[in-house]
Amino acid sequence: MLQLLSSEKEQIDYEDNVRHVDVTLELISMWFDDLYHPKLGDLEALFGENELIALEEFSNFYESKLKDLPQSNGTVKTWHHCPAWKDVMLKAKQTLEFIND
Repeated sequence: MLQLLSSEKEQIDYEDNVRHVDVTLELISMWFDDLYHPKLGDLEALFGENELIALEEFSNFYESKLKDLPQSNGTVKTWHHCPAWKDVMLKAKQTLEFIND
């Protein structure tokens, strides 16, 4: 998921493959509704303490940027011009790199 959030190309490819959905809503939903649930404890089996901290920092950062994202107008490309989304993408990339080290 971090890879998708960090990559403009992968977001466009994803949008091309699921034309029937608003990918911007999916990018939010997949992270906050489907994947990141630290209180359930299921992430602890997959990640170490420092990785969990990095994921929490990313999630908090992502959540703080949601209010600054424009309406998608039906395409993720709208977000690619938004500084707040560029910030989310960069933070996702940094978090992914930290976890992969």
